[in-house]
Amino acid sequence: MPKLDYRFPFGQPLEVTPPQEARNAKAFVLGVYASAVHARWIGPDGKEACKALAVASEPYSFWDGSDAADIISKIRVPDGMGRLEPAARKFNGPSGETLREKYLAPLGLQLRDCWITDLHDRYYLSPGNAAALKRYETLRCKVRPSMKPALLPERPLKVVPEADRIQRLRDELERSGASLVITLGNEPLPALFGARARKLSREAYGEPEELEVFGKRMTVLKLCHPRQGGALGSSSAAWTDAHASWAHRARRRAVI
Repeated sequence: MPKLDYRFPFGQPLEVTPPQEARNAKAFVLGVYASAVHARWIGPDGKEACKALAVASEPYSFWDGSDAADIISKIRVPDGMGRLEPAARKFNGPSGETLREKYLAPLGLQLRDCWITDLHDRYYLSPGNAAALKRYETLRCKVRPSMKPALLPERPLKVVPEADRIQRLRDELERSGASLVITLGNEPLPALFGARARKLSREAYGEPEELEVFGKRMTVLKLCHPRQGGALGSSSAAWTDAHASWAHRARRRAVI
């Protein structure tokens, strides 16, 4: 099958999101999905068409939202298509901030100590942005029919990483030099430990395990995704509380 030419509304190509690299890293952090840069789209009628429209791939895994305004300002909006402005702060980089403050800091780690990447290193269309994309396409067809349409992959119920992504994860882990692996959520676990990987447990939340990762014995911390740990959007209070208790214990151990 031919490779689809994916692009965001207003023309930015869908790109692979690179990891935050660190040589001689203390920790290798593996999340789930890459996110996107979100803009507030004001339609040609001057009314808000979408409060947080995905318009570009995020510049790196677990981006903290820095330079969002600069990224958005460089996107050309054709006449008759309205305008873009930065989305509210909560839509750009909340997972990156939460990872830094509520995951790494309790362990005494800083960003420069960690290699940070995602299992799926490109953006998948969320249900909310799927609806906004349809509104965008309706306007584009009317105002700029010769302009290439926006096309983004929709997130299936279960995304299985391709073999080449697993190999690249092996390479990333090797290049990082880390001896500690931190997983965020259940989704990365089968990629590292196979189909019988044990899921997260609130009872033993954040307890270090000695496990084999790609043929090498390593210390593993299984933590919930920052969406849960930071109570970002739709999340479980039980997991948020479990993570907060773990962070408190981790900080105490770091001080002692």
